[in-house]
Amino acid sequence: MHLMFYTFFENMAFIVTFVFLGLKLQSFLIGRISASFFNKLIIPLFFCFISIWVMMFIPFQFEGVRLDLRSAPLLLVSYIGGWQVGLVAIIPTTIYRFSLGGPTVIQGITQGVFLPFFIGSLFHMIHSIGKFKACETLINMKKIISVLMLFEIIQGTLILLTTPATFPIVFLMMIFHTFAVLGMCLMINDFNRASQQKIELEFISNNDDLTQIPNIRCFKEQVRKRMNSKKKLAIAMFDVDYFKQYNDTNGHQAGDVVLKIIGQILEENMSDKAIFARYGGEEFIIYFDTSRSPDMTLTLTEQLRSKVEEFVFYGEKTQPNQKVTISIGISYANGDGTLEEVIEQADKALYLAKANGRNRIEIA
Repeated sequence: MHLMFYTFFENMAFIVTFVFLGLKLQSFLIGRISASFFNKLIIPLFFCFISIWVMMFIPFQFEGVRLDLRSAPLLLVSYIGGWQVGLVAIIPTTIYRFSLGGPTVIQGITQGVFLPFFIGSLFHMIHSIGKFKACETLINMKKIISVLMLFEIIQGTLILLTTPATFPIVFLMMIFHTFAVLGMCLMINDFNRASQQKIELEFISNNDDLTQIPNIRCFKEQVRKRMNSKKKLAIAMFDVDYFKQYNDTNGHQAGDVVLKIIGQILEENMSDKAIFARYGGEEFIIYFDTSRSPDMTLTLTEQLRSKVEEFVFYGEKTQPNQKVTISIGISYANGDGTLEEVIEQADKALYLAKANGRNRIEIA
């Protein structure tokens, strides 16, 4: 009895420890390798490795029956990842269990590998929404406990009916199996919740509250990295024409909507071509790398000006030109000067665009 207790405890401790180390490894790998590759291959193979390890080094053998907690990681990975992820985990596990042989090899594969895969995958299809993302998965503890209890009852009954294992052995294995699964779930939830909070804090610190596009602090940080390489660049600054009049006529909430829409237009038209941000108030700023295509700045800013002019905004008929428009100022730098100096020149060009009639582009 002492050896049986010690073996199952060692199984559980090993599983929980390796999941903890795997979560630490996940934080290192995310962003360095393809997310799809990580979710669909690395994660299931990691759980597969845990199952094979407990079979290889720490099984409890009773009258030819190999009893261990191999089904704990297989059940969990199938539950959170679905049948495709689970299938990757069980194929090597099945091959290894078959290679061990023994009088209960078929029972060991069906009850210790296929059964957790089937039950985990089945309830994944019922309860999960969206695609499996290792770094975002939060496990519903009530649901996993229900799934776990169902699995324990079915597996325990099958082991008692088809192997020489006694009830005390099976009952003890069920208890440790439950603790192992719940321990893994709690660690995964804590780790992923902390990761999500970190991502949210980074987003809040780098993005404007209203438009959700980058803020000026983030913009300057990114642009200074580019300027250190002495590349030719352009800075475009623009603001909304007669914005105060629009706010006074239609209300500040309508004005906020205008700024949000302009932020969306920026994202749709500039996301892969430039760095952009809300500068403050109704002003926005854009960075262009002009070392390869000097004419790109004029082309893209003119497209942006046209997109805003063509968009039908609420209450735009109250504007002087019956349209919500923007004025743009551009300045160029050849790798010299500070960012503040280039921005100042763009701001002067913006002032000139407004002085010359608005809804136009001027170059410093």
